[in-house]
Amino acid sequence: MFLFILLLSQTSSNIKQLYTDVFTSYQPSILPNSDFSAPLEITLTPYLMTITQFQEVEETLDVSVGIITSWVDDGFSWTPSSYGNAEHIIVPHTDVWTPKLVLINSVETYEPLAGDNDIFATVYYNGTMSIAYGDVLSSKCTANIYKFPFDSQTCDLQFAVWRIASNDITIIANPVSLAFYNTNSNWALDSYNSKSIIMNGYSMLIE
Repeated sequence: MFLFILLLSQTSSNIKQLYTDVFTSYQPSILPNSDFSAPLEITLTPYLMTITQFQEVEETLDVSVGIITSWVDDGFSWTPSSYGNAEHIIVPHTDVWTPKLVLINSVETYEPLAGDNDIFATVYYNGTMSIAYGDVLSSKCTANIYKFPFDSQTCDLQFAVWRIASNDITIIANPVSLAFYNTNSNWALDSYNSKSIIMNGYSMLIE
């Protein structure tokens, strides 16, 4: 008895054909929800990189953060075996619909995270999408200097998808990760958490 196993390997031709096929009728300007009777669920996994500084007088907190964002885009699906077993492709974020995350309590601007930087989205064969944002952010944080210079501060980072209400998008919050955290010589991180809430008609991540 002979057993033959066919091993398929991806080639550039496979990926190019896959890209052509899946983007033939795709429209990145449309919210990619398969059922508009319910909001699109977007899962956010926040990563705290470092606490850059806290200014008591200005009441501002500067931090470096990353957020891995995932959702299901009903506009994508393919059979991997038809394209050399390709289970995912990596494309510029401008080629697909992506949520425009903004820091609501920013002290600067309401520009989407990562701004005009070139970032990439990963598209999986079952429609799952993933994109990683990263930025250095300055947020408003009311200072409590009662025990200065041995004070502690509680600060929030408030994220939302810009101008899309909670009846169209729901944010699912994963726990904060410290996998890439770098300590600050002036401040010790005492506790941290994340949660999703509805505020003023918008689904938000509070970190």
